Amino acid sequence: MNLLKKIINEVAENLPFFSIQKDIHMDQYKKFTELSVLAEYCNLGHGITRGGELEKINRFIFDELNTLSADTIFQNFYLPYHLVSPYLSIREQMKIDKYEKYIDIITDFGFFSPEALPHREMEWSFFKYKLGLQAEVVIPDSCILNKNIYLSHLDRELTYSITHALFYKLDFGFMEGKQNIRDVEGMRFMIENLIIKSYLENDIDILLELCINYFSLSGYTGLNPEIVLIAQDCLIKNDFIRFGWDEKGITQQVYHSFLVLGILCCLIEKLINVNDAFSLKLKGIYEKSIFYSEENEQLHQDPEFDIRAFREYKAWQVILDFEDKNIRLDNYLNYRNDEGTDPFLDSYLVKMLDIFLKRNQKDILWEREFGYLNIGQENKELLKQQYKQHILEALNTISGNKETAMLH
Repeated sequence: MNLLKKIINEVAENLPFFSIQKDIHMDQYKKFTELSVLAEYCNLGHGITRGGELEKINRFIFDELNTLSADTIFQNFYLPYHLVSPYLSIREQMKIDKYEKYIDIITDFGFFSPEALPHREMEWSFFKYKLGLQAEVVIPDSCILNKNIYLSHLDRELTYSITHALFYKLDFGFMEGKQNIRDVEGMRFMIENLIIKSYLENDIDILLELCINYFSLSGYTGLNPEIVLIAQDCLIKNDFIRFGWDEKGITQQVYHSFLVLGILCCLIEKLINVNDAFSLKLKGIYEKSIFYSEENEQLHQDPEFDIRAFREYKAWQVILDFEDKNIRLDNYLNYRNDEGTDPFLDSYLVKMLDIFLKRNQKDILWEREFGYLNIGQENKELLKQQYKQHILEALNTISGNKETAMLH
């Protein structure tokens, strides 16, 4: 059976887990909201038809929302957005008159937390976009997407900030028409490297979210459809796709990643129906993958799969070589020989070298080593000059232009 259908069936079997009738604390409401998002994109008909278990989920969301009253919604003026936003996911399928009135009040008076993190602030813009009140989702100046991003130093929380900001900006890949995106090629480069990072860390939740971000860029820039194979290998080697949640007691452990997996399947189903070369190649990969049917785990897993053969993996290894002050160029030279020049990789490496150069200049690059060796100032200056030359040679190698390098 198609994997997306099996996910919908499994969710339908575990609907009480998502209920908000007995407990409306925000953790529980978050689960309900995430279920509603999956239902919304399934209702678009990409990979699954209306009726059956999907209709059961829609009805469940409708009935759960109907249990809330205006007094519950408006008991705290900073919460109404969060309590009403799941309604937008079924609004095209089922209207609830009282929620239409709630929406009017919420939007008229701006009932949204003023202290939200930037990617959470985008939820409010996304909310208004879904209501047709805005043509575009606004990225705040303070959003991480507008900042310098040091890829190897991102923790899980910061990566989530990136994935969620892109979810709202691109409507999980289902936005009609194009949005204005600054430096979309640089964004592609960033997501590719984070996909490799999450793969190597076996972080399935982040990996699937990043894959949604990645394929949401289809139509904006060229993509590698074989990214699906990277995600597939991570799912298989971690034995992730398991059903019978309730019987196995794993509902809490897997529900979020399964919902994200379902959205990714919907997105890929949408993309393979576009008539172009990318979609044709993606379709060939997808229909043999675990994303189409979990039975493909045994039928089509490639025993020769090697993450090291991917251009994206090679780029990530180069970035790791520049994470520490002991800079190594071997992987970079091999990458350039195999894959050619990548201006986004080069720009990132130059940025890292500039940081080391500045630290070296200010005597804060080797202070631990200098302290351990207990060397005099004259030798310190000599080592600083030697390292400066090392950095300039690395810059020269990357830029291919001695004059440019010497400007540093």
